Amino acid sequence: MQRVLIISEDAEELSWLREEPSLQSCEIETVGDGADVLQLLRRRDFNVVVTNTRTPVKADLALLGEMRRVRPGLRLILLAPETTPKT
Repeated sequence: MQRVLIISEDAEELSWLREEPSLQSCEIETVGDGADVLQLLRRRDFNVVVTNTRTPVKADLALLGEMRRVRPGLRLILLAPETTPKT
C-alpha cells in the first residue's frame, strides 16, 4: 500500500486529495508542521509528502533537504500558490 503524508494544520484544506479516486488505495496521513514531519519520517516510511499551501517555497525546500536526510529518495509534491501566475 502506498503511503502519502500531507503537511497541513487544517485537515480539511486538502480533503480533495482523500476524495481523489486514484488515491483510494493509499494510506493518507496528515501532520501539522515540519518538526512533526521529521519525527514521523523517523518512525515510518512514506512514498510521497505533500506540502502545505501556506508555507513559503524556500521553507518547503529546506524541509525537503532535512526529510531526505531521514528518508533518502523521498518524493515531494510542492504546493506553491505564490509561484503560480494570477489569472
